[in-house]
Amino acid sequence: MQFVINELAGLESLATLPGYEEVNSELAGAVLEEAAKIASEVLAPLNKLGDERGASLTKEGVVAAEGFGAAYRQFIENGWNGFGGDPEYGGQGLPV
Repeated sequence: MQFVINELAGLESLATLPGYEEVNSELAGAVLEEAAKIASEVLAPLNKLGDERGASLTKEGVVAAEGFGAAYRQFIENGWNGFGGDPEYGGQGLPV
């Protein structure tokens, strides 16, 4: 992914655009490293359980397989849902 971002997508050229001034190879590498951690340590272990049990429909609505709620909370707490959001409101301020 680092090759794709840096070479194919032309990160260096993108960094010259307004709003992208702070985006660089080191930042992209750090984001990819953290994404790999949550993917391998939190999300991947849920795949088998999700395939075996899946979500269920109850009178209260859809209930995700065990562990998915906690994984989503961790996703939110770590800011993955707010990359492009305004830091004033809990986002990370990265370009959309």
